[in-house]
Amino acid sequence: QDRIDAVDKQAEQFIKDNHFDAGSIASKRDALVARYAALQEPLAKRRAMLDDSLKLHQFFRDVEDEQTWIREKEPIACSTNRGKDLTGVQNLLKKHQALQAELGGHENRIQTVCGEGRTMIKQGHFAQQEIQETVEKLLEDWEGVKQKARLRKTDLDESLQEQQYYADANEAESWMKEKEPLVANTDYGKDQDSAQALLKKHEVVMSDLEAYDNSITTLRDQSKRCEALSRPQTEDTGKECVMAMFDYAAKTPRDLAMKKGDVLTLLNASNKDWWKVEATNGQQGFVPAAYVKKIEQSAGQTGGPVAGDEDSVTTRQAVIDAKYNELQDLAKRRLHKLEESAQRHMLSREANELESWISDKETVASSDELGKDLEHVEVLRKKFDDFQKDLAANESRVLAVNSMAKKLVDGGHSDSADIEAIADHLNNHWETLQRLSERRKKNLDGAHEIQRFNRDADETKSWVNEKDTALSTDDYGRDLASVQALQRKHEGLERDLAALEDKVKALGADSSRLMATYPMSSGAIQAKYTEIAEAWSNLKAHAAARKSKLLDSHDLQRFLNDFRDLMAWMNSISALVSSDELAKDVGSAEALLERHQEHRTDIDAHK
Repeated sequence: QDRIDAVDKQAEQFIKDNHFDAGSIASKRDALVARYAALQEPLAKRRAMLDDSLKLHQFFRDVEDEQTWIREKEPIACSTNRGKDLTGVQNLLKKHQALQAELGGHENRIQTVCGEGRTMIKQGHFAQQEIQETVEKLLEDWEGVKQKARLRKTDLDESLQEQQYYADANEAESWMKEKEPLVANTDYGKDQDSAQALLKKHEVVMSDLEAYDNSITTLRDQSKRCEALSRPQTEDTGKECVMAMFDYAAKTPRDLAMKKGDVLTLLNASNKDWWKVEATNGQQGFVPAAYVKKIEQSAGQTGGPVAGDEDSVTTRQAVIDAKYNELQDLAKRRLHKLEESAQRHMLSREANELESWISDKETVASSDELGKDLEHVEVLRKKFDDFQKDLAANESRVLAVNSMAKKLVDGGHSDSADIEAIADHLNNHWETLQRLSERRKKNLDGAHEIQRFNRDADETKSWVNEKDTALSTDDYGRDLASVQALQRKHEGLERDLAALEDKVKALGADSSRLMATYPMSSGAIQAKYTEIAEAWSNLKAHAAARKSKLLDSHDLQRFLNDFRDLMAWMNSISALVSSDELAKDVGSAEALLERHQEHRTDIDAHK
């Protein structure tokens, strides 16, 4: 264009300068400009064609790049590796999540490339038919890889659930295997303490078993979900089958090749475009849903799917359920046995303690010690009263053991015979102790009565000896007053003797009763009473003799007292009547005569 402009400018200058060939120059310039102008339209068309061709090849290169990327990702999305264990499946899921993230991130690029193709079609590109087919193929490949990724995700999720179930099942089996020796243990304890300790431990095990029921229920739900995932989509009447309407060559390892007319078992039809089927040889894979048609399976048709995973999960869960039920049964039986053992040992321990206590008490109850005197007997009786209180207090323990034994026997205890033998032995021992106690009480009561009789007899004899000692004195008084005093004292003694006589008579009655009641001690009782009776007879004789002597002494002392009184009076009267006093006058004479007359009267009174 610059050159054309330069030529035009130069030609214009020639014409302006009146060049001799100006006309020719002008015509040539006009021809050149016209020819150049004629070139603009084809050049523009050519350029447009080249630009469209560039865009087309750029589009094809972008599509090829995307298809290459899709082909790279397709084997990963079509992988049939479902993992051998839970960790393997989890790792595969992580990888698949990364793939899905890549697919999700690549979506915009695919849409951009397809958008470019659609733009070219709208602009009327000369290869719009090819572009349309390329866009459709790219979208088909893209949807295909996404669909395979979704199927892969579904497959991995199913595998994860299965492997999770197997992992949980392994854990449950290990847990039950660990608990089995505990619930199957036949050690029920050798005594009450060990039985109680084992019972407490088993109660913890029972709590663990009850708490683990939630885990078993969860595992059972997992197995049902796994069965539902593995179970073919069937009608109520049985398995559902499909027939291939066209040949199909497997494009990925996940696909299943089939020939027209093949009958396949439908495993999963949850996706509307791709169905999971199983061939008669047991091979499973995906086929286009449009390539097959559902049919009814005839009665003679064979070669249906063998749901191995389903059978494995079902069988595994059945084994786990059976094992768990067995553990529960064993645990319940062991609990019953431990409770019986604890009750049996508790009964035995209480019975043994009671029998040991009874044996100790039998030593006391069978004692022949009856006391040396009344105080000793009373001490023994006080101890025996305490013994009887202890006996009464422990009777409730014996009743409790019998009640426990009856309850265990009535409850159908496995050791009922031993329990009855323990109770019978204890009851016999208890009855023996009661008989010994009754005999001991009777002996102590008898000893108490005899010792009380002996004490009363000794006291009575002591009183008799005391009174006899008091009667054995030779003092009968030195004068009338002392004799009278001794007589009064003797009268008091006689009153005491009257009371003592009642005591002696009571002792006689007691001795007769005791000799009749306790013939074994009658000799000693009779000897004791005879001794008292003889002492009493001697005492009464001594009392009568002393009373007689005191009467004689009283008479003597009264005589001597009267003699002394008369002699004193006579001496006094003799002195008065023999006085030489004479009256001095008539009045004094009359007074002397009167006094003399009084003396005369007194003498006459003493005759």
